[in-house]
Amino acid sequence: MNISMEWQDKFDTHIEEIDYQHRYFLKLIKRFSELTEEDHDQAYLKRMLEEISYYAVFHFCSEENIMIKFDYPLLKQHRLIHESLVTELNDQILTLNYDEKGLINLLAFLTNWFMSHTVEEDGKFAKFLFEKKNN
Repeated sequence: MNISMEWQDKFDTHIEEIDYQHRYFLKLIKRFSELTEEDHDQAYLKRMLEEISYYAVFHFCSEENIMIKFDYPLLKQHRLIHESLVTELNDQILTLNYDEKGLINLLAFLTNWFMSHTVEEDGKFAKFLFEKKNN
C-alpha cells in the first residue's frame, strides 16, 4: 500500500510558499502510506491522520490568504472546494475501518486529492497570478 509518488514539475505553482506547503503535504501523505505498511496501533494512525487534517486546514487558510492578497476572482469557488475536501477527509477519518481496505481507500483519496487539486485548482490560481504579474 506504500505509495512512491515523488514531487513532479506539474505540481509546481511557482508560488514559493504554496509549493513549500504542497511539498510538505506530500511528505505527510507518504509518511502515512509508510505507516500503513508497518504494524502500528490505531491510536498512532489516528494521530497521523489528525496531523494531515490540521495541516490541510492550515494550508488552505494560508493559500486563501494569498488569493485574497492578489484579488483572485475564483476565491469563493476555491474556498468551497477546500471546505468540501476537509469535510470529506474528516468524514472518512471518523468512519475509517483500520483494515487494509479502509486504509487503501483513504490513501487513494489523499493521493487523488493532492494530485488533482494541486494540478487543476491550484494551477488555475498560478496561471492567474502569472498573467497578473506579466500584464
